[in-house]
Amino acid sequence: MLNNASILVQSFTLKKYPAELSLTALICMTGMVEGAAVSLVMERDMSAWKIGFDSRLLAAAYSVSILFFFNL
Repeated sequence: MLNNASILVQSFTLKKYPAELSLTALICMTGMVEGAAVSLVMERDMSAWKIGFDSRLLAAAYSVSILFFFNL
């Protein structure tokens, strides 16, 4: 949930940039880039990022299927 400061910042931003969906996409993309940068710094072993045909793939597929199930 957003706190009051971020809602205030978004209201000022929306006054200058009224395209709400584009602003939302920009915020999500910025968060994705920041999260990727932090993840790459925290986990430097590139072999940890590989998803093989094993339990890691099953865990990823299961989590995505659960997300789709509960969003319907």
